[in-house]
Amino acid sequence: TWRLFISTDLGNSWFAPASFADLTKGFTSAGPDVLSAIAAARSNTSVIYTGSSQGRAMVSTNGGRIWSDVTQGLPNRSITSITVDPSNAATAYVTLSGFGSSHVFKTTNTGDSWTDISGGLPDIPANCLLFDPVDHNTLYLGTDIGVFRSTTSGTGWRGFNKGMPPVVVHEFASQQSGLIQVATYGRGAFELIANPPPVITSVNFDGKKHLTISGSSFGDAPRVLINGEDRSDHIDTSSDSEVKLIGKTKKMSLKAGNNTVQVVTADNVSSNLVTITL
Repeated sequence: TWRLFISTDLGNSWFAPASFADLTKGFTSAGPDVLSAIAAARSNTSVIYTGSSQGRAMVSTNGGRIWSDVTQGLPNRSITSITVDPSNAATAYVTLSGFGSSHVFKTTNTGDSWTDISGGLPDIPANCLLFDPVDHNTLYLGTDIGVFRSTTSGTGWRGFNKGMPPVVVHEFASQQSGLIQVATYGRGAFELIANPPPVITSVNFDGKKHLTISGSSFGDAPRVLINGEDRSDHIDTSSDSEVKLIGKTKKMSLKAGNNTVQVVTADNVSSNLVTITL
């Protein structure tokens, strides 16, 4: 319909907080417009976003009583989904259908402005978006040719159809454990365990030329940043739980005093920063 209905008792009753607010474009030459996407912010449930099948985006910051049109800056395409950052109600992502335009947009100011983050994506309909349940910098995008993934909050995308066909993806679901499920059109459902971000638990320098970094989820071919400089050229051995570097102190960018150490996976997911003092 053209209105948003809310239930506060698990669906036993419903009400429209803005009874006469048309959240769509109404009746146009293309026919009646209807709501096609709804998203309430997890961190602040008073913030609600809606999108319509003819491309109107609306937002309320007071539980649906008053609405603002935030369509400006978005292409005139059907809004297929809206996803709000789990920890920030002002940040949201909109996916769009159709062809001949961009398909993923991001706002960091509750819809006052939108940024096109479709770079690297093909010109195909985008249907849904999911935050990685473990690492919120990683996003999954469902399109008409499968899944794309960004490990940098949408600044770059790569195909991510490992183990599944490149078909229409309509919906995602996830659990805090890291389980991600994907529903496709005509080819069934798939699931994967999201890779947890790398974590450094300890860093040991022997005082001579050996630096050992211990932790978890380093993966294959990790990089090591020392004081912000890439010193991967000094990696001697590496595994999922340990990376060893060898070299003279200055060449490894180690200095007297405090030094920061960080591991970055092959998918550009960064670990925590650990400070060691020489």
